[in-house]
Amino acid sequence: MTVTYEAWANDPLGWSHFLLALIGLASGPLIFLWRKGDSRHKIAGYVYVLSMGTTNVSALLIYDLTKSFNLFHFFAVFSLIVLAFAFVAIRKFIVSGSAKYLHMHAHTMVWSWFGLVMAAIAEVVTRLFDGLLLGGSGWWPFLVFLALTMAGGSWLIKNLTHRFVPEYADDRA
Repeated sequence: MTVTYEAWANDPLGWSHFLLALIGLASGPLIFLWRKGDSRHKIAGYVYVLSMGTTNVSALLIYDLTKSFNLFHFFAVFSLIVLAFAFVAIRKFIVSGSAKYLHMHAHTMVWSWFGLVMAAIAEVVTRLFDGLLLGGSGWWPFLVFLALTMAGGSWLIKNLTHRFVPEYADDRA
């Protein structure tokens, strides 16, 4: 089965999906590096949430790869759930001041951005090696690659997120 991406590349939905994902990729590091809770952080956070939300919704409308619901659509739904958890957690932190919600927000936002990075890698892999997913060995090489990358990312998130979030949150965002 030969896959062509001309329809995706020439489609406004495909381009908006691509551009919104780039906005999410660019705003993520700013959120992580800027001072937490200030206006720049909040604005970048809203930009990220809006870009990711619309990127994921648009992903659910794109079926060029397999012509049916597939693993990428599943991850788009999962990403929307993670994003919702992050948003609810920061709202709960603002109301309660409880550090557990701040930590939940930080971890889910990092996972959300990491998921976007993984999606970008998957996008590049499927475009450069279109036979990888639909060829003789199917999804297995991709799933192994995905699992190894997720394991590495999980280790990084576990060991580095604490650098961005204070241990105790006395101030409300």
